[in-house]
Amino acid sequence: MFTKKEMMMFKRMNTPAKVQDYINSIPINFEKDGKDTIKSPLRVVRENNAHCIEGAILGAYILSLHK
Repeated sequence: MFTKKEMMMFKRMNTPAKVQDYINSIPINFEKDGKDTIKSPLRVVRENNAHCIEGAILGAYILSLHK
């Protein structure tokens, strides 16, 4: 579960541009040892790295909070 602090951060990302800026700030997940990953949004935030699909899923989650 996301912390209150993390949820507040997501709530401040109230435009697609703000979400994209956040996603762009996350370091790339190079999948060490050649093991493919599809991390949850929670793991992406906590581990502070993502590859394309992981960032896309996190971005979609954040945008879904702003219905």
